[in-house]
Amino acid sequence: MPNQQETVLGALELTRKPRRGDVMTVELDALSLRGLGLRRVTWQPQPQGLRVFARREMELEVRLALPGERVRIEVMHVEKHRAEARVLDFERRSALRRSPRCKHFEPAEGRGCGGCSLQSVLYEDQLGLKRETLRQALASRGLEIPLEALLSARHEWNYRNKMEYSFGHTLDGRPGLGLHPVGSRNRVIELEECYLQSAFSAALVVAIRDWMRALAIEPYHHRRNTGFGRTLTVREGKQTGERLVLLTSASQPMVQTSEGMWEAQRVAESFTQRVLSLATELGERVDGICWRQQILQTGVATRFETCCLWGSPVLHERLELSDGSALRFEVGPASFFQTNTLHAQVLYSTVIQCVTQGQARVGRVFDLYCGTGSIGLCLARHAERVIGIELDREAVRSAQANAEYNGIENVTFLCGDVGRVLREQGERASGVGDVVVVDPPRSGLGRVALEQVIALGAPRLIYVSCNPFSMAKELSVLQERYELEKVRGVDMFPQTGHVEAVASLRLRAVDGERESIPQ
Repeated sequence: MPNQQETVLGALELTRKPRRGDVMTVELDALSLRGLGLRRVTWQPQPQGLRVFARREMELEVRLALPGERVRIEVMHVEKHRAEARVLDFERRSALRRSPRCKHFEPAEGRGCGGCSLQSVLYEDQLGLKRETLRQALASRGLEIPLEALLSARHEWNYRNKMEYSFGHTLDGRPGLGLHPVGSRNRVIELEECYLQSAFSAALVVAIRDWMRALAIEPYHHRRNTGFGRTLTVREGKQTGERLVLLTSASQPMVQTSEGMWEAQRVAESFTQRVLSLATELGERVDGICWRQQILQTGVATRFETCCLWGSPVLHERLELSDGSALRFEVGPASFFQTNTLHAQVLYSTVIQCVTQGQARVGRVFDLYCGTGSIGLCLARHAERVIGIELDREAVRSAQANAEYNGIENVTFLCGDVGRVLREQGERASGVGDVVVVDPPRSGLGRVALEQVIALGAPRLIYVSCNPFSMAKELSVLQERYELEKVRGVDMFPQTGHVEAVASLRLRAVDGERESIPQ
């Protein structure tokens, strides 16, 4: 390629920003949040006249590579602050490397499934790599604090309670159903096995793929706005055994099939019969089958219409916590619920320990970005009052329903922007909450909500995060008022680079006064 540069890198300093097609040799020294080999690269832009540019930096992620490996790579994709590359050759392999279990992990073309990026590492070593990622994230913001070993998952395989598969075209152009290959959103892998899901879920993908091909039902094509099938979702109650299947399709009254034009309702009924027949064949349980149509109109926000085709429109799940309590949750086809049920119990138990610090009860607790209320409901028996705040109205309705379902009366869920609701609560309330718990999106709280949290001045602050780097950035700001006491990593997603973390902070003393939680 005309812009290709071949570089053997030691300090990894370039003469220009990496470009697609560049070939270079790199030594990887970290693991990205996506579980890819990582190296930070710098370059010095060339001066233009009297104008001299500052040195630039970006992250280079390498697919299928591990920290400590020396690899020859080709840059495949470049963004403003990151680039992604594929391995051309291994010059030195990591001692941690093992043979992956799944056949879709590392095909010859390098277009395998991107889901299990750490499948080539033993689970015990995955925990060490993730702990180091968490340590590096904190250190990048000057936060030096001893880290305990990550809380490991009970099961490293078959732990997901939800899997969503996409209808699309395979790499050879045939209609298919599966997961997207690395680097492509428009193609799907001819999925034959997946060890993060249940055996029934894996079998259902094959059965529905054969069903759609037999009827010649086309996958939805978003650019042409043609086709029918969009996604297949399987949700399972790992504690209850209940199972819910959801077909998401385009919204159209008639569908072209191999047997002529069918009403969309007839296609949905045929789908239902195929799911039920597979369940009978395998002796497996299905509690509900739903159909969701995505409705697109120019100038109007996308909306969904969902109906129950068979059985129940919801499933139920149970969380059993270390304090001896158990909560039941009603989960709809599109509801948010932690994907790893069994380890969500560990995560929430960790939050409870950080909130209570050995006390039987605390006073008022704010649960910010509360979603469907899981954390707030788990904290209810340990607090005088819990106030949950969430922007998503459907999530708030679900949280309120789950509170009623569990007979919990000391929890209030409010819908709205976190910053605005906090300001309103501050104006109405006498005094501040004893504890604030935040579980923000991957990008973090954001400036406005962060300022509101600091202004609350709660004696204790618990920060739950699925992105150690955005968490570290905001912890460094919170240090103006809070002392970082503890950070604990929780491995919610074995075989991937994702790591959850819980940070516990205490309000710093002001003017010699000692801050404490009221007894």
